[in-house]
Amino acid sequence: MQLLKKHTGLAFVEWVTAQCMERAKNVGFADEAYVTRRLTQRFVQSPSQYRRQMRVEAEQV
Repeated sequence: MQLLKKHTGLAFVEWVTAQCMERAKNVGFADEAYVTRRLTQRFVQSPSQYRRQMRVEAEQV
């Protein structure tokens, strides 16, 4: 993951978020608030809550 930051200047989560937002824009979801609402509906938690949960689970492994 440090290699990713070295090459992109972004932490892994930031890079994934950027990739997701870029894909969302490519399929017509240019409004970040709309994407956030849809992710919240799908995962029953906000994107920041989801990322926090993923970090906690990764630390437990």
